Amino acid sequence: MLLAVVLLGCGGLGLLGIGESSDSKTKASKTSTSAAAQPANEQPGAPISAAPAPAEKPRKGVAPAGSAVRDGQFEFVVTKIERGQTFLQDGYSKATAQGEFVLVSVKVTNTGKQQRTFWGDEQILIDDQDREFTASGDGARAIPNNNDGYSQDLNPGFSLDRVVVFDIPPGTNYVTIEFHDSPFSGGVKVALQ
Repeated sequence: MLLAVVLLGCGGLGLLGIGESSDSKTKASKTSTSAAAQPANEQPGAPISAAPAPAEKPRKGVAPAGSAVRDGQFEFVVTKIERGQTFLQDGYSKATAQGEFVLVSVKVTNTGKQQRTFWGDEQILIDDQDREFTASGDGARAIPNNNDGYSQDLNPGFSLDRVVVFDIPPGTNYVTIEFHDSPFSGGVKVALQ
């Protein structure tokens, strides 16, 4: 009987019937039925762990990749992402990364009723460790045809295409970008993967 209790405590192995009478087999079957109601993260027959396995952190408030998102008067759509460059140049404007550049191409549309200024340096890149990376103004100015990449006035109904540049450590796993229509707006997040 003691052997059956010890084996059941080890994940239900008492079902093997080692050293049990027919009465203890019936008890083991009844006990194993309740063992089937193990936590969802446990495999049947596996030892029950003291702590549950860590759950993947939910990404609340993050729109799916490719979504059009709005903050204030601006609608943002990511159109392209590039990474790995360490040097950018447009004429006399040059930028050398401390790590590597991530270039996020975005279409910005003013959906409001008043003129608003797009500020490239107000956008934030977030990695899988929830670290926040601010945009690189030097990097944005060194992108050809990015019209300074830093700021531009945008009247209602008009759109512009810009590249927002981030300088991040090599190998960083970026997952989200947070867009802002002004320095004081709440921001809106969209997944990049």
